[in-house]
Amino acid sequence: MKVIFPEGADNINLDIPYTVDSITETTTKSYLDFVGRPTVVLNKKNVLPDHSKIFQASYNFETKDLFYKPFYLLVGFAALFGFLILAARVEIGESKTKLHW
Repeated sequence: MKVIFPEGADNINLDIPYTVDSITETTTKSYLDFVGRPTVVLNKKNVLPDHSKIFQASYNFETKDLFYKPFYLLVGFAALFGFLILAARVEIGESKTKLHW
């Protein structure tokens, strides 16, 4: 079973009501991720219906981390549109006229 947490989550604790063979922690890259999302992979052999119990996962997450991606997208689009506006105003050619601002 693979559990993917939000980017920026730390101090991950799992409360599993049964034993597992191994627990592996990795990161998963997704769209617009900078460092990747923490991922916990639970491996268990010989799974029975008794192993379908609900487990609890807890983690810490700063609410300020919710605003980083929208802020970076806003700044990126503003820079792109600003560059396009300036590029549309500049005359590139062999004419010897001055730039009109």
